[in-house]
This record gives sequence, structure tokens and C-alpha cells, in this order.
Amino acid sequence: MRTVEIKVIEFDIHLDTRQKIVQSLGSVLHGVIMSCISTEYATFLHATQTPPYHQYVYYDKERNTSVWRITALSEESIQKLITPLWNISSTIKLIQKNGSLIIDDRRVVLETDYASIAQSFLGDTKQYKKVDITFVTPTSFKVNQAYEIFPNIERIMRSFLKKWNAFSTSDVYDDEELFQALCDNIYVADYRMRLQKFYLEQTKIPGFQGNYMLICKRNMILSNLAAMLCYYGSLCGCGIKVAVGMGALDIELEEVKRVL
Repeated sequence: MRTVEIKVIEFDIHLDTRQKIVQSLGSVLHGVIMSCISTEYATFLHATQTPPYHQYVYYDKERNTSVWRITALSEESIQKLITPLWNISSTIKLIQKNGSLIIDDRRVVLETDYASIAQSFLGDTKQYKKVDITFVTPTSFKVNQAYEIFPNIERIMRSFLKKWNAFSTSDVYDDEELFQALCDNIYVADYRMRLQKFYLEQTKIPGFQGNYMLICKRNMILSNLAAMLCYYGSLCGCGIKVAVGMGALDIELEEVKRVL
């Protein structure tokens, strides 16, 4: 039986003050996470450049509720972050909101490991041709001390790959020629983006939000690797500030239809 190395949990939430829950609440919830883990681990997370978790808030239209999703990307972060957070009280005092966050329900969404993800994408005969990415929360990159507020294939894929290589207990992909070949095998087919600011304390961080469609070319290995990294991106987030609620995304994958 394989060890669980990636775990996703969700809490259905509302505020007792009846205030609307917005995506920037993620920065407040980051403080909640820090308050329920050990001081030692909180200090480590504050210092690291590659946080082993991703958390954000989104609205589930089908169930008409706000959801807080937290993903741990390593066995250690599952033990030291997800476990204490899972056992948190259903009523959490939020000083910033002059009220309390109420957890209405909690559930485990996913438990998996890196080898299983790699096997499902790279060890199969399927070939992926299209990746539809929806950036759910504002997403941004910081380059030379400036925010880059439009998606770029290389920035997106490098963001996913950096996290994969940092935490994977399976294969890593750190060859620059492979990375360039990976990016050359993808092109942008469509996009519907908008500028969206993320409010972090007294700062407004500019970012992009919306839909971004990628088409993979004919190389099966590179196409499936790209699909795998995009799937992983839906777990680890994209760009900066993923620990406070930015960079969340959903994906839909389309396979090449084979003629029998």
C-alpha cells in the first residue's frame, strides 16, 4: 500500500456576521492555519520559498456555498498541517472580520501519491491533446520586482514543474532541454482573461483570472507530461502567493480520439 503524499480537504464555510465571503479571505485563513500548527513548522513555512501546500476559497454554485480548500503536497505537510487543521473547531474567531468563521461540513477530496499520478499520465496509452485551464483566483508572477499579469506558457509550466521537482518522490524533470521541448510542444488556442486584483492586507496585487486553452502537438510523451503537470497545477497552484489564496485553477483534459 502506497504512502499518501498529497491530500486535499475541503470545508464548507460561512461567516456568522452574514458578510459575503470573498477570495481575499484566503489571506485571513492563512493566519488560521498558522495558528493551529506547531510554532516550529510555522516558522519553517514562513521561511521557505516553495510552500508545500496550497489553500484558497471558492464559491460552489451547485451547492450554493463557499468552500475552503487546502492541499498538502508532501507526507510531512499532511502530518504537520492537514492533520491539526482537520481537527480545528467548527467555530473560528476572526478578529479581522469582527466575527467567526463557521465550518458547516468537512470532507477529504483526494488522497494520492506522486508515483500514481505519474503512472496515470505517463504509463498509459492515452494521449492528451487539449488542456482547458480556468484560473479560479487571481494569478500573478513576479519577475524582476514587477508583477507579470498575463499568462505565459513557460511561466505557467515552470511554476508547476518547480513544485513537482521540489516534492515528488517519483521522477523529477530538471533538464532544461526537456523543459524547452515541453513548452515548444504546446500552443495557446484560445483565452478569455481579465485583470483581477487580490487584496492582501493593505496591498492590492494585480493578477489575471479566466480561461486559457492549451493545445498539445503530436509528441505523445511531451503532451502527456504537459497534461500531468497541469493536473498537478490544479493541486499545487500557479505563480505567487499560493499559500494565501492566489493562483488556484481547475483543468479539463481532452484525449486524442483514436480510430480503431
